[in-house]
Amino acid sequence: MPIVLDPARLDDGGGIEETLRRNKAQYHQSCRLMFNNTKLERARKRRAESAQPVECQTKLRRTSLEGQTCFICDKEAPSSELRQVMTMNLNNRLNECAQTLNDGKLLARLSGGDAIAQELKYHFACLTDLYNRERTYLRATKRLEQERAPEEDAHPQAFSELVTYLVETTRSGEGPAVFRLADIVHLYAQRLEQLGVDAPAVNSTRLKEKLLSEIPELEAHKQGRDVLLAFQKDVGFVLSEASDYYSEAIILGKAANILRRHMLDHKSTFDGTFHELCIEQAIPLTLLQFVAMLEHGADIKSQLRFGASKTDLAIAQLLQYNCYARVLEISAQLGDATVSKYVEDGVVCPPVLRKGLFTTSAMDNIDHNPTATTATTSFHGTSVSVFQHPTKEDKGEECGQLKFGEKKVKTVPELPDSFTNVRPAFFTKKKPSPPQSGVTHPDTSLLRPQLAMEYEWLEKVTVTDGPVDVTWSAHHASQKRGKPFEVSITSLLPLLQDQAHSVATVKHVMDKIKEIVAFLNPGQVPVIAADQPIYAVAKQVQWHWPENYGEDKFVIMFGGLHIEMAALKSIGTLLQDSGWTGALVEAGIASPGTADSFLTVSSITRTRQMHQITGCSLYKLLKAAHMDYSKETDEQPEESLAELIPYFFANNNVNYARWLPIHYRDMVTLEQKHPQLAQEFQSGNFVVHKSSRQFSAMAIDQAHEQANAVIEADGVRSA
Repeated sequence: MPIVLDPARLDDGGGIEETLRRNKAQYHQSCRLMFNNTKLERARKRRAESAQPVECQTKLRRTSLEGQTCFICDKEAPSSELRQVMTMNLNNRLNECAQTLNDGKLLARLSGGDAIAQELKYHFACLTDLYNRERTYLRATKRLEQERAPEEDAHPQAFSELVTYLVETTRSGEGPAVFRLADIVHLYAQRLEQLGVDAPAVNSTRLKEKLLSEIPELEAHKQGRDVLLAFQKDVGFVLSEASDYYSEAIILGKAANILRRHMLDHKSTFDGTFHELCIEQAIPLTLLQFVAMLEHGADIKSQLRFGASKTDLAIAQLLQYNCYARVLEISAQLGDATVSKYVEDGVVCPPVLRKGLFTTSAMDNIDHNPTATTATTSFHGTSVSVFQHPTKEDKGEECGQLKFGEKKVKTVPELPDSFTNVRPAFFTKKKPSPPQSGVTHPDTSLLRPQLAMEYEWLEKVTVTDGPVDVTWSAHHASQKRGKPFEVSITSLLPLLQDQAHSVATVKHVMDKIKEIVAFLNPGQVPVIAADQPIYAVAKQVQWHWPENYGEDKFVIMFGGLHIEMAALKSIGTLLQDSGWTGALVEAGIASPGTADSFLTVSSITRTRQMHQITGCSLYKLLKAAHMDYSKETDEQPEESLAELIPYFFANNNVNYARWLPIHYRDMVTLEQKHPQLAQEFQSGNFVVHKSSRQFSAMAIDQAHEQANAVIEADGVRSA
């Protein structure tokens, strides 16, 4: 007991508690503390310890099991299955992993000294698992930082734009000088959402206090339920004084330092693919926002209206990546990886192409005579393009990603010899004869509904005497008569140094295209489009070697672009000395020299446009005789070709008069010889769609000519 006390004196026979209640016992607080629970428990513990006998404690020695235990998983194993830490590099790597993962158990084990001195042993699988856990953690951390980075940068960016908007609006005198806080909060939330913040919750009171602290001249006034923000009367003087104090040169210097720091700190690697948002991720966000401010304005309304456009991305890319040596390095790496894939696949097939899609191709000669004063050579070779036609249901299967080596390369390796070496070939017969086959000519009257569709456009443009608002192509695109389509995949094969018009080159290209089609779409018959000289050689190759290149093995097409050019030239021959060019000059449509060029089709686009204008003028004279024709019928493109052939004979166009009937025969008999290709032809896969716009398809040889133009332009720049 804390004090000397006999408990029996507190019991009158009914118990201590009853005695104290009956006598209304009272106590001092200090006396009560002497009997608290803590002291009671301590007294009980001392009593219990004094009652127990004292036992002798035996000292135990700790035995080390490091020799038979993996220090990572703490599992015992034979010494033959364990490895011992022997290098400081491994010791440092283990410490890095432990600190990165914040593994308390591993940190405690390594805190006793380096792993070599402790003679730590481990399973190789446990060490690999530790490395994998560290790599996974680092990737997750980096991904989380990338996801949070836009949101972290969005708030200061939007707030700075909001401050700029308030100050600039008051300084310029445009717009109201009083701002509703609700409107400002709405603008701020919209800008945050545009910058990537999902469902931004903006506290209006905190935003108001932040604006008041950032702009001392701004005052808040409450009017009913609205809060109004307005500048003081002398805001103009304050802004002028601040502008004089902070010179523009200092501000520009600070902005340049900020941009340089972000540009130098931003790291980006190229893995050979262009995935979604790869352009945005390759550019520092600060640089892109700065370019957007220069382009559209620094205030929040301009940024909310325009955002980051493609122009801003292009300018930011030029600022970030302006090292020509790096461009050459990436080009060399791409070339090395592409050639390695050619060797691995056993066929020269560009990796952009996909498996399982209908494939067409085109070949043509490519001539480049550099105009640079330092140029000493020229190029006269062969170019081959491959086109694929995906559908909404079938996008094809990727051929695999390019594999980049760890070593940097400066030169592109040579292409496989099977592609670059053209084996000699020649005709043993002077004039191979085409195979005999019966051709059933279609009914040419089915062409009339197509002409009726052209009269629809003529009727539309002749309604008014003012400027024509609807062009020929826009009218047909608005009708949406074509079937749904996807943008075609276009690829240009490596150039061949051999001239395209030789038998050996044409035969070699047919072999290579056959290999590509067999690799991408097994079972399909190759389709090749070409101009008149190459078409003539290719058809003779088919007739000379029918067992390997016969008309049942290949479909050789006359290029639609060259057919149109020949048709326009034939029309130009008919219009020679007819006064047509004089009428164009007199109407002020073209100069005398330009009008004469329409007869020779120097520019197919402008020549086509002039014939459209001529058709409109003639139709106005025949409008009284206009009749409504049927608008729903199947297309019969071979009929229009049949209508053109007599004009080539009449105008003594020997080559086209000789070979277009062969092409006409092939197209008419396509459904008999190649039913699958005929179905693809009816589906619109014998043309190339380079955009998703309606009525914008082009002939295969025209798409190939555009690819040649790109190559020739690159050659001029490199020369």
